[in-house]
Amino acid sequence: FEVYIRQEVGASFSITRTTAANVPITLSYRIADGTTTATAASFCAFFNTCDPTAIAALQQRRLQGTLTLSMVRSRLNNPLDPLRGSVLSASVTTSSRFLGSSATQQFTRFIGDATGFLPIMRNVVLAAHVRGGIIVAPSIDVGGENGNFVPPDQRFYAGGANDVRGYDQNELGPVVYVIPADSIVPVSVLPTRDSFPSTATRVAPIGGTRVAIGNLEVRFPTPFFVGRLKGAVFVDAGALSSAGEPAPVRITPGFGLRYTSPLGAIRFDVAYNKYPLESGRLYSISTDGSLTKLLDDYLPPQSGHWTLHFSIGQAF
Repeated sequence: FEVYIRQEVGASFSITRTTAANVPITLSYRIADGTTTATAASFCAFFNTCDPTAIAALQQRRLQGTLTLSMVRSRLNNPLDPLRGSVLSASVTTSSRFLGSSATQQFTRFIGDATGFLPIMRNVVLAAHVRGGIIVAPSIDVGGENGNFVPPDQRFYAGGANDVRGYDQNELGPVVYVIPADSIVPVSVLPTRDSFPSTATRVAPIGGTRVAIGNLEVRFPTPFFVGRLKGAVFVDAGALSSAGEPAPVRITPGFGLRYTSPLGAIRFDVAYNKYPLESGRLYSISTDGSLTKLLDDYLPPQSGHWTLHFSIGQAF
């Protein structure tokens, strides 16, 4: 797995009330007993500990009880391929001991989302989307280490076919790199980047607690396969970080094609990314699973500046 695996058994209860403006507001409670398995290096980077005992404690089966208040206002002329209208949504989720959560599962998560579609001429649509969120968590102690721990399944991730398309899935923002210990090239002097073969190094997104995404896209018909094939040009921007860390904004333009099908738009996008890969800590992992930090600021070699995405459904 690239980010995490979540396995749980639980139950949820929700109440929905639709306002006079036809806006559903939902209050839901969810309780689950489960485990989140993530790359051990993500705990090293996010919680600042590589102690196997502490990592094992963070990945143990725990109760998580959450209370969520959410609203969605949708005014679209077509849910699959809208030409006009808007969607507004917002939610707040809190998890605490008062709701049944364990000490390592406490957080409060805010997120807002807005999408709009405006026809600017016949069958040409200007689409815009913004998304922002923040997560706060209390400081906890695990194995003698203190930190504001947010479970991997609750952190924000960015990059991919549906937000900043200049990046592969989840690879915008904080990442760490892991290399098998037996893949490191022995050297008699200080190690260099060549000591860590890029073919053996794996990227592990660790997510963040602050996210901001913006997209602007123009969708237009093509002169061939009229009614079935559409083109698009777009600009995506985004920033993802944790509290107290810098959040550089990345802007990636691109273009794409959309083929109309009964399942929605079959989408092919190409985006240009002028930025170097995200730097991060580099860890070696031994056969017994133990980790050793090798570098604080590892930057793998750039393989290219174009990113391809193939997916079903509009990006937003």
